[in-house]
Amino acid sequence: MSKLDVEAVSEGIRAGRTLPSAWYTDSQIFELERRLIFGRAWEYVGGLALVAKPGDYFTCEVAGVPVVLVRGKDHTLRGFLNICRHRHHPVVQGSGNKAMLTCFYHSWTYALDGTLLRAPRSEEAPSFEPCRLSLKPVGVATWGDMVFVSVSGSSTPLEDALGAARQRAAERGLPFETAKFRGRRSMSVDANWKLVWDNNCECYHCPTVHARWYRQARLDPQHYFDRRIGPYHYETELQLIADRPSQFAYYAWPAVYFQSSDTNYSTGASTERKSILVLRFVPLTARSTRVDVDIYHVDDIDLAEVERRLDQTFSVIEEDKGVCESVQHSHDSGAAEPGTLLKGIDTEDHTLLWQRLILRAIATPDVPLYAPLDE
Repeated sequence: MSKLDVEAVSEGIRAGRTLPSAWYTDSQIFELERRLIFGRAWEYVGGLALVAKPGDYFTCEVAGVPVVLVRGKDHTLRGFLNICRHRHHPVVQGSGNKAMLTCFYHSWTYALDGTLLRAPRSEEAPSFEPCRLSLKPVGVATWGDMVFVSVSGSSTPLEDALGAARQRAAERGLPFETAKFRGRRSMSVDANWKLVWDNNCECYHCPTVHARWYRQARLDPQHYFDRRIGPYHYETELQLIADRPSQFAYYAWPAVYFQSSDTNYSTGASTERKSILVLRFVPLTARSTRVDVDIYHVDDIDLAEVERRLDQTFSVIEEDKGVCESVQHSHDSGAAEPGTLLKGIDTEDHTLLWQRLILRAIATPDVPLYAPLDE
């Protein structure tokens, strides 16, 4: 079977099997996914606190494309390709505050609205037209304090892309209108993004991989519920501790994940919907993924509290890192046949739906990324 044998892969999904190993190892398939999925998606990139004042900026990559987010003098948030219109060097790096954006390579300088202001010696070039050399814009949208970017300028509004996940989270009282970005920590995983995402979408592995957490919280099927709530949206309800409010997690295509994060699992303390945890899954290569973990909180918590919350989260997801890398090794061996999923189990249903969405995006790229699947 060729790597892109669409009919064979589709038949495998219908039969309840995982994607073939090549879809977790092949660089050609990875580049198709990055271009046809993440290049057309709304990608969460960070918090508005990073661009609060005029001149504030931060850089990121979306689908491998360098992007800069900047707050203009008119207080408008804008996004641009972080690529100089001269010789393609990044215009700025990292984050900070600048009155203008000046490329280090040859000092081409842009206003905060992307307009080219100065190009050394351009007066010597006949017919030079700076008005045609502004930075290229990208799509930018926000939800509360969360910033999303679409490098292709998605025709689907962010609100529609988040759809049922956004609506249900608001109904559950997650504080997206009041919680602010407080901090981030990142982790690299030597595994394909789909392995890392799939692992995050289920707790079938929790009794063994997260045995300590499993003993402290109620993660059994009687207290842990996955529900499909939209065409490509899921809600997980976690009744972690008796007589405490449920926690909720949400998933939206292709890799948006956020959850209420109010419970301290060691003490059972709850702060009633003041915290949100957001995970960003960044595909780096066919065999590597970066996970950014962001803390949002209603109150202005100090750095020590941010670090404590991140420590608690990483104590769990670092265990996931080990199993994802082991699964990747099996795919790399060339000996793994497509796995058998348990059709009818809620967490496996999520994997099967995402596999169908991935296949559609690659096989029929003319279909809008956020179109519902034909059932």
